[in-house]
Amino acid sequence: MILLPLRFRIIFAISAILIAFMVYVIFLNSKEKTDYQKLSGNITYLDKQFVEYPNRDLGKYRYLKLNTYPYIFEIYSDEQSNRIDSLKIGENVDIYYYETNNTHLSQINRFLQYLEKDNKVFFKRENSNNIAGATVIGLSILLIIVSFILYKKDKMLF
Repeated sequence: MILLPLRFRIIFAISAILIAFMVYVIFLNSKEKTDYQKLSGNITYLDKQFVEYPNRDLGKYRYLKLNTYPYIFEIYSDEQSNRIDSLKIGENVDIYYYETNNTHLSQINRFLQYLEKDNKVFFKRENSNNIAGATVIGLSILLIIVSFILYKKDKMLF
């Protein structure tokens, strides 16, 4: 039986947890539009601020409320702001989204994937979560490999 150093086992365990979480994040954000929950409704609120939000990057977020959904949507729309700002209160839109437990706790949904009006896309979520997830996965694998090499060269103590 090979006995691996405790440090290596800890690094491996943390990396494995990070990899599993990032695969889950990538999975949530890589679905086809039709795989998300769809909702149609009239816009009842659309603005750059909502109560105390945003608490960062003022002007880059939009807050959208529909009459058919209990929570407000927080949309990071840096490059798509003009299209979203062209929407008016009372207009009927289709949205595609998913929810997490945090959505219910904070009563803000930060997981809007698509916003459409008359089959014209006004917002499509960027794939930055996928890029970040792939980066973390790659770095975690690299960390495991480097740790194993250090262990084999007797540079990692027990």
